[in-house]
Amino acid sequence: MRNLAEIILKGCLEPPEGDNKYGGRCKNSAHALYEINPTLFTSTLTSVLEKREASGITDESLVRFVGTLGSLNASWRSLPNSARLRMLALVSNQSIETTFFMRERFFASGLPTDAEVRIRYLDVIDRLTAEQVDAQMKRPYPRQQWVYTSIRFLEESRNFRSAESNMRRVLRVSDVLHRRDITALGKAIIGNSQVRLASEMPTLLLTLFLDTRAIDGAREEWVTISEQLTQMNRDDENGDPYYSYSDLNDALENSQRS
Repeated sequence: MRNLAEIILKGCLEPPEGDNKYGGRCKNSAHALYEINPTLFTSTLTSVLEKREASGITDESLVRFVGTLGSLNASWRSLPNSARLRMLALVSNQSIETTFFMRERFFASGLPTDAEVRIRYLDVIDRLTAEQVDAQMKRPYPRQQWVYTSIRFLEESRNFRSAESNMRRVLRVSDVLHRRDITALGKAIIGNSQVRLASEMPTLLLTLFLDTRAIDGAREEWVTISEQLTQMNRDDENGDPYYSYSDLNDALENSQRS
C-alpha cells in the first residue's frame, strides 16, 4: 500500500510525459486515499515532497501540487516550508503567463486550503481572460472558484451582447451560488445599464432566479433586485416596460404563494 501510495502521489506532481489523463487519475486516487487512510497519505506525501525538495522540485511540480492536492489540509502540512515559500513567489509572479498555470492544471482541485496561497490563487484567476475562464469551466473542475470572476465580468460588461454572454457564464455556476453572490449579482446588474438593458437579460435573469430560488435567503435578495429594477424603469422617462422585469416580479409573487 505504501508503494502504491507513492506511485499515486508522484503521479500527482509529475505525471509521466506530462500525461494529464494519468495525472487526473492520480489526483482522484490521491483524494480517495486521503479519505480511506489519511495517515498513510500524509506520511507518504511528506516523504515524497522531502525527496523532491532535496533533489530540486520544479516549478511545474509545485503548480501541479496545488492543482492536484492543494484542496486538502494535510497536503500543506506535508509541504516543506522552503517549497511553500517558492510556491508563494511563483504564484505571485505577474510576469508568468496564465497559460502556464492552465497547462499544469493549476485549477483542477479548486481553491487551496492554505489561506495565503488562496489569495494568490484568486489573483491568478483574476488575470484570466473571459475566453480562458470559459475553457477552464469546460473541464471537470470545482465551479465555485469561477463565481466571483463570472460576476465581475458581468459587472464590467461594455455592451449588450457581452452582457448577455457574461450572464450565461453566471448561469453555468448557478448551482454553487450563495446568498452573498446574489447580492453581488444585483449590484452588477443595477450598476451597469449595458447589463440591465440588454435585450435577453429579462429572460436570463428569470432563469437564474428559478435556478437559485431554493438558496437560503436568496428570495429576499431577489425581491430587492426586482424592486430596484422596477423603480429604475419607472424613473426612466423613455423607459421600455419590457425592462421592468415583470416576469421576474410574477415569478417572485408565485413563489411566495407556493
